[in-house]
Amino acid sequence: MHEVDCVVVGGGIVGTALTYCLSKFGIQTTLLEQSAFGTGGSTGLSAATVWCGVDLATTEHDEKKQQLTDLEEDMYLCAKSRQLYKEVKCKECQYMETGALEIATSATELSFLRHQWDTYQQRTSGKTPSLQAEWLNSNDAVRQKEPALSQSVLGAIYTPLSGFVSTPIGCARAFADAAERMGAICAEGARVTNVVPCSDNVATSAGTKRRFMVEYTCESKQTQQVATDHVVFATGYFTDVMQRAFTSQTTESQTPQPLPPTTIVPVQGQIFQLDKEPPMTKTKVQNYPNLQWPQKVIFTVRGYEYWKNHTTSPPKVTHDATGKRLTHHAYLRPRIQGGLLAGGSRIPAGATKHITDEELFHDNVSYMRSFLTPLDHYLALKEEEEEEDFRKKTLEERGIDYWRGTMPFSPNGQVISYSN
Repeated sequence: MHEVDCVVVGGGIVGTALTYCLSKFGIQTTLLEQSAFGTGGSTGLSAATVWCGVDLATTEHDEKKQQLTDLEEDMYLCAKSRQLYKEVKCKECQYMETGALEIATSATELSFLRHQWDTYQQRTSGKTPSLQAEWLNSNDAVRQKEPALSQSVLGAIYTPLSGFVSTPIGCARAFADAAERMGAICAEGARVTNVVPCSDNVATSAGTKRRFMVEYTCESKQTQQVATDHVVFATGYFTDVMQRAFTSQTTESQTPQPLPPTTIVPVQGQIFQLDKEPPMTKTKVQNYPNLQWPQKVIFTVRGYEYWKNHTTSPPKVTHDATGKRLTHHAYLRPRIQGGLLAGGSRIPAGATKHITDEELFHDNVSYMRSFLTPLDHYLALKEEEEEEDFRKKTLEERGIDYWRGTMPFSPNGQVISYSN
């Protein structure tokens, strides 16, 4: 048995970054991950975008109910996250500061985006925000920033500090390595089996008393113990399962009691990536000269405009429980080796059985190609060169790489927190 100030359960990007930050402040920390760092949950399947922009979900601030995160706090967290990626300097954790555009493709979306911009300006007036955001009020202004966008884009908010990281799994590994260099214990293949309050007669080897005992098994299958005062579950959509499995003590009694119930709603999204260019003949290339993929991260605001006026369950999903499409939400970013990575669907996990990968892909790209010229040209080339109907072939047959990742959502869209 050993003792530390804090045990972090879950070695995704949140758990490893938290362990790194705690170690920087001299807090003795042990990180336990049941698989390999960055591979067990959402991290390894993410698009790895880093958003340092005007948060469309939080600028509508309810002062009375305090339901939404303060914009200034969001800005601070964005700036700190970006700084963390730059601190951990390694090939696998490069921060690509490309800048990002939140784009509007209709008058309604433009009005919504302008309202968000005005709110942002009002609430940051006289302060020194670090986002360096810029309002672009015309198609020409937008396309000067990103020529790959089409004439359908009416305006945008540009945030130059946004970007993406090279490999999310590599970043998680880099944070864990950096934490270990500062004295943290970071264990892969460590499956937590129990978290219980320490009884009055249990003391550590140093003679001190700790609040919790965390039990886990490693490759040897032998149970190991670590005593600690704080336990953090950075376990994403596994968190409610973890909470139901373990017990904690309340402040009123020393008797172990179940943790308060927490409901995590698994939400799936499809991500796909396209190579720099498809196989093609010289003649076909001449027919579609614009295959220059975007060099900036792009977000659309259609979903946010819809979510402002409609209630979904859980909040901010693109499909209902039956798999019916409610709205579109899209994000796109360049790949380091060339090409495009894109996604955006947010589907309640129970509804995914109603939608095939082919249906989801075609639905997403038909929306994205309306505002992204090279995507339209790329798919037109693919359709021309296929001997059979492009839509009748599977994604694998067409050489399109895709996957679905699962994200943890809360039932009401708010942050879930529990402190004892």
